Amino acid sequence: MADLSQYLDNDMTLRAVGDKIVEQSKGRKRNYLGMSEIGNDCWRMLWYRFRNVLEEHLRLQSILAIEDGFKQEDIMSERLRLIDTIQLDTIDPNTGNQFEFKLLGGHFCGHCDGKIKGIFEAPKTEHIWENKAVNEKKFKELGKLISEIGEKQALCEWDEIYYAQAIIYMECANLTRHYLTVQTPGGRNWTSCRTEANKKIALSIIAKAETIITADKPPVRLNENRSFYKCNWCMMKEICFDQKVPAVNCRTCAFSEPVINDKSGNGTWKCYKKNIDFTGSGAVCDSHLFLNTLVPYKTVDADKSGQFPSWIKYS
Repeated sequence: MADLSQYLDNDMTLRAVGDKIVEQSKGRKRNYLGMSEIGNDCWRMLWYRFRNVLEEHLRLQSILAIEDGFKQEDIMSERLRLIDTIQLDTIDPNTGNQFEFKLLGGHFCGHCDGKIKGIFEAPKTEHIWENKAVNEKKFKELGKLISEIGEKQALCEWDEIYYAQAIIYMECANLTRHYLTVQTPGGRNWTSCRTEANKKIALSIIAKAETIITADKPPVRLNENRSFYKCNWCMMKEICFDQKVPAVNCRTCAFSEPVINDKSGNGTWKCYKKNIDFTGSGAVCDSHLFLNTLVPYKTVDADKSGQFPSWIKYS
């Protein structure tokens, strides 16, 4: 009898599990500019994400990495609480939910892992607490920086996104210190570093967020070369370089804009054609017209019969 073992696939079940995980992740949108991403150096990508121009689908490995990060956070919080003098709050006692920060009408938001007090390095000082799970290479890079330049400067040099997140969380919480714990996957190795608040940088981060949120056109590209490594990895490259038509929703519509002075903090948008407010992505309607700066084609004609055009023609 012929040997058929080479054709047998023992990963069919796991592939099906992976497909299910990816499927369940679809449709989950962050309808605000995240404080955890504001440190990204591509303003254009952040603007695209804020405008929901593309339905993003994470790869399985990215989803699993995020899942692992959440689990490592729980593991580290349990370990920290083994010390009797440490007070670690991962839930806001005022809301019963995770600590949440909102600025610019709720369009710029973040959720910190917790607040901690009683760590041996500074027992009387309350810190913002964040935990990160990273690969072995990145973990070793942080250890090297702590040894060379000290823990107070290490985060800034190690990861600009994590650093911006730390600075803006301290600003929002009115705290002066940030305590970062870092683990390798599985939590087998760990380290920590503390970072000091910086008011000037915090204000520049808020100004950056406001510029992105209120912009009516994409900021300049990070690099004009599509093959540049950051551009090549970016999920927005089809919109940015390949003239892909964006998704149809209220955030890509010419008649809407975010309301940043809304005191409710709900991330309100205003539709000027229908004179209504909405949150999230809104809804697809027959009045939708693309924001012209999003369309990769030349405008050749438009309806001029009323205050708001009902159609636009592109070449």
